Amino acid sequence: MKTYPREIGVLQVPKKGEKLAGVYMLLKRERAGLETVLKGLFGANVGVRSVEMYERDDADGWVISAFLDMSKSPYGASGLENFLKRLDCVDELAISEHTPILHQTSLFPIMNRNERVILQSVKRIQHVRDQLERILTSSGVSVIFYNMGLENGRGLHKMLVQEFRANLLTIQQRANLLKDHLVASGMGILDLTDLDLEERSGIVKLYEGYECDGVRKDRPTCHASRGILAGYFGNEWMLDNVKVVELRCRAIGDPHCEFAVGTGER
Repeated sequence: MKTYPREIGVLQVPKKGEKLAGVYMLLKRERAGLETVLKGLFGANVGVRSVEMYERDDADGWVISAFLDMSKSPYGASGLENFLKRLDCVDELAISEHTPILHQTSLFPIMNRNERVILQSVKRIQHVRDQLERILTSSGVSVIFYNMGLENGRGLHKMLVQEFRANLLTIQQRANLLKDHLVASGMGILDLTDLDLEERSGIVKLYEGYECDGVRKDRPTCHASRGILAGYFGNEWMLDNVKVVELRCRAIGDPHCEFAVGTGER
C-alpha cells in the first residue's frame, strides 16, 4: 500500500504485565518544562514504551505522542493526568488508559473497547457486493452500501471523540484522526488538503481505496467510503444535510478516487 511519511508507525502490542496508556500533549517550547515532565515520569516510575516528538504547526512548541507503561506506577493514568494538568508548560492533554489491540500504531491507537470486530477479505466484500448488484441492480447496492458507510462514519466520529477527548483538539486535528484510522484499518489514504473544514465544503481525495481495489466498473463504486465521509463530517459539523458525490474512481480508470463534499446550504 502506498503511504504518506507520517501515516504508519510502529505496531504497539502490550507485553506480558504491561499496562499501556496512550498520551497526547501539546507542550510549550520550554526546556525547563520538558525537564519537569521527564522528571515527573521518572519519579512516578512510569516506563516509556515509545515516544514521538515533533514541532507544532505554530512553531511555538512541541507535539508529543507516547505510549507509557503504567504497570509499576503507584498513581496510575489518572494520577499522571492530574500531575501533567497542573504544569503551565502543558497546553493540551489527552490520555487513554485502554489496552491496545494488534492494529494499533504509535500515531493512531485503536483501542480495545467492548466491541466485537471481525476482519474480512476485501475480495469477499467485493464478491458480496457483486452478488447483491445482480439481484438489486447498481442503484440498490449503492443505497445499501452508502447507508452502511453513513452509520459507520457517525459511529467512528463518536468513538474518536470519546477515545481521544477530541474536544481538546482543533478541527484539523480531529480530521487527522479520521485519516489515521482509515490507514490503520486498511481502508485507504485520505487527502483533505482541498477540503475547507471551516466553510464545510471542498474536495476529498482517496488513494488506495479498498472498495475499488482491482475492480473495473462503468461507474464510480466507492459507496461505503462516500457514506463514511457524509456520516463523519455530518457529526463533526452537527448537520444532517452533508452531501458527498464521487467525481473520480479507480474502478473506471481514474488514478485515484475523488469526492465533492458540501452541506447544500449555499
